[in-house]
Amino acid sequence: MTKINVDQVNHVAKLAFLKFDESEVAEFTQSFDKILNFVEQLDTVDVDGIEFLDNVSGNINVMRNDDETRTLPVEELMANVPERDGNYIKVPTIIDKGEGA
Repeated sequence: MTKINVDQVNHVAKLAFLKFDESEVAEFTQSFDKILNFVEQLDTVDVDGIEFLDNVSGNINVMRNDDETRTLPVEELMANVPERDGNYIKVPTIIDKGEGA
């Protein structure tokens, strides 16, 4: 039977740059333990003779050919860009490394 402990929850939270108070850590510890125990329970199910099913609808993905086509000139593409650096579009930073990074 799986047993998740507080140290493991705190470790995962740190990796994900999350901060929890003690009550939240206790709640997550119980929740994760229940989830993993359920997965262990699923591992005991006898699936011998059951065909693997990877697609319930029967649909298949159809890909187009990767053909070279004409593109717009760079200046036309960049005409409405608010800020650029040469042929590159400048965008604001969206990843904050935060504390501990």
